This record gives sequence, structure tokens and C-alpha cells, in this order.
Amino acid sequence: MGTSPVSHPVIEVEQPSDNDKLWRYMDLSKYVSLLKSQALYFCPLTALDDPFEGASPDNISYEGITRSQLDRGEISKPSFDTLTNLASLARPVLLGCTYVNCWHLSSFESEAMWKLYSASADSVCIQTTSKSLRNQLPDTANFGKVRYIDFATYQLPEPSLAYDPAFLKRQSFEHEKEVRAVIVDYPIVHSKRDAIRHLTSLNKTGKYIAVDVQELIARVHINPLAQSWFADLVGDITNRYGYQFEISQSALSQKPKY
Repeated sequence: MGTSPVSHPVIEVEQPSDNDKLWRYMDLSKYVSLLKSQALYFCPLTALDDPFEGASPDNISYEGITRSQLDRGEISKPSFDTLTNLASLARPVLLGCTYVNCWHLSSFESEAMWKLYSASADSVCIQTTSKSLRNQLPDTANFGKVRYIDFATYQLPEPSLAYDPAFLKRQSFEHEKEVRAVIVDYPIVHSKRDAIRHLTSLNKTGKYIAVDVQELIARVHINPLAQSWFADLVGDITNRYGYQFEISQSALSQKPKY
């Protein structure tokens, strides 16, 4: 007879309002991939540039907790070494099976986001709403706003609360105003050998999650620096795949009146 897993209260991920606008800036190749595959791409958390992705705040990291237990004499040094060694194996396994799809939350376009996430002027931004995106996600996906924290000083509201590190980022990234969808494929790991075997077989290319692209996308914006022919090309490609999105030049391309 099995035992029931122990449940812990979890810090709820803050949700955007249903009608909040979400933006995803991308090069033309990624836009075409979205139309062709009819799927959203979820990249491995480990593929993101920030080394703090998936990290725990200093005072609630596993190593920090076990070190405190060691300092209080609650565990021995050999036990501390064993536990931290196991944690060092478990962390890359858990991070390696976490996949994210990221959006910018804003009521309007962001010139900074165009520069950050477009390699050239031949790029687009797809616009949706929080509700439209949420409706396309599988039940297993977690969804909500990223919380920007100081990892050195952050304290949980209650020590017993569980939390999702995929929704924690450093304050330096607060300008991104990010909303994420997160999918985790937890592996079954019983031993160090299992952990090593799983690490060598991780899906480093990400996952594609099927969506109704027509229902997801409300509008497509053309890079403000793009030539007029590029907008025509985006329209032709969109029509070729059978979609009828509203496609418009970026509002940032408008000329001032003096």
C-alpha cells in the first residue's frame, strides 16, 4: 500500500489580467516556424543566457538550508557533503527538464524589446492577450508573471511555502516585464546513475506545443526599421499558410508633426 505525497502550500504565481496585451518579438524565421508548425516553441530553461535562471534565493537554497543545519549541529559533516552532492546532481536534472515560452507584458510596443529580440530589421512582433495565450496552453503548463527579486536578500512570505524558481529572475531584468508559460517533464530518478543517465539524454532542443495560431494571434507588427517590401512579404507568407491576421507597420515608425 503506497503513501500519499506530502503537499505544501505554494506561492501562487501572479496572473496578468485576461485582457492584458502580451508581445513576442521575433525574427522572420521564427514567425514562419510558428505558422508552419502551428506550435509554440518552449526553449529549455538551461538555454537562456542568465545564469540565475532556475536558481534559488541564497537563504532558501538547498545548500544554504543544509549548511544552517550543519552549523546548528543537526547533521554531521559527512551527511552535509552527501546531501549537497545529491542536490548538485538533482539541480541540473530539474533545470534540464524545464521549458519556457516568454512574452513581454505591456499596453504598447517597446522600442527596447525590438532591439533586444530582433537580430535585424527583418523581424515582427506578434500580439495576443493573456486570456488567448492561457487558453492555448496544456493543463500541465504553469503560467504567470515573473517575479523580480534580489537573490541575496529575498525572503519567502512564509518559510514553509513552496515556490517555482522558473518564475524568479534578478531585478536587473525587470525591464522585460515578462510573462511565462512553463512546462516541466519531471524525470524518475532513483539513484546517481539515473541522474547521470538523464543528464546525458536531456532534450536540449526544446519542445513544440500545438496551438490554434489563428486564435492565438490578434495582430502582427512589422519592425519600425523594416522596408515596405518586407511588410508585403510577411503578408504574402501569412496568407500562404492560410491565416488572416491584421498586419500593420509598427507605431514607432510614424513621423512626428511639427
